[in-house]
Amino acid sequence: MLWFFRRDTIHVVCRVPEKPQQRSRSDFLRRHQCLLKMNLSCQIQAVLIPNGKSEGEIWEIFNLVCDQLGEKDEVVLDVTHALRSLPLLAKVVLQYMRVLKDVVLNGIFFTG
Repeated sequence: MLWFFRRDTIHVVCRVPEKPQQRSRSDFLRRHQCLLKMNLSCQIQAVLIPNGKSEGEIWEIFNLVCDQLGEKDEVVLDVTHALRSLPLLAKVVLQYMRVLKDVVLNGIFFTG
């Protein structure tokens, strides 16, 4: 799971669980409920992504994340619960968006 924080929106980027039994107890659902209880003054938006097991899925993730970012957005990336190579992919997307839309990466965080 990746989190993109912006001043007005928190984008929670999370994988769609592969197995049906995992979907009911999704990590995203627990975290989303926790964020809602905090009564934050910003929107919380889920961005569901595939697992990234093929080139096609990696490009889908790339495009989904790019679509969330606007001109001159400032981003803080939390990769605490990110899976495998997704933090690296997020960094690649943010580097691309830095050139394309002048997006600024203010920090990458991992809390273990």
